[in-house]
Amino acid sequence: GQIKQQSQVTLSQLGVGQKGVLVAVKDDSATFLQYLNKRNVYLGITIQVLDKVNFDESMDISIDGKESTNISLKVSDNLLVVC
Repeated sequence: GQIKQQSQVTLSQLGVGQKGVLVAVKDDSATFLQYLNKRNVYLGITIQVLDKVNFDESMDISIDGKESTNISLKVSDNLLVVC
């Protein structure tokens, strides 16, 4: 059989209503990882884009269909997901 290669995209590239599974982070600094940990964002979770704010390009996301939070463009640009 063939293994289908899924391409990674940044979370910021997803549109409202789209979902992706977090598979990697671009920024692996301690401060960024601590920020993600406080928000319960970790590898393997499913993130859905609930809304995008045009003013500052931040987004409201849901984490595994449960809690929701707002993240900045800087954060969403550093999260790699597969759809």
